[in-house]
Amino acid sequence: GASLKQNSVSNISNQEKEHLLEAKFVRCSVRAEVRHLRKVLCHRLNVQMLFNNESLPDHMTMKRLWLSHWFGKSQPLVLHYTIKDKRSR
Repeated sequence: GASLKQNSVSNISNQEKEHLLEAKFVRCSVRAEVRHLRKVLCHRLNVQMLFNNESLPDHMTMKRLWLSHWFGKSQPLVLHYTIKDKRSR
C-alpha cells in the first residue's frame, strides 16, 4: 500500500490544519492515480504531491510509481506533499 505524509504547511492556521488534515495518512487502491489523492486533499488547498522531492504527474498510478521506484523495497511507499492556502497564490 501507499502512505502519504505531510511535507510542510505554510500560511494556514493551526485550527484550519486540524480541521482539514484530521487523518495522518490516506489509504488507497493501487489503481488510484495521484490526481485522485490530490482531490482528497485539494478541496480547499493547493497541494503538490512529491516523491523523492520531485513533483508527481497527476496521471501516474500508485502501481506505476511503486513498480518504477519502489519495487523490492519495504512497505509502505511514502509520498510527501506540500500545502499552501489557495488565497496566498
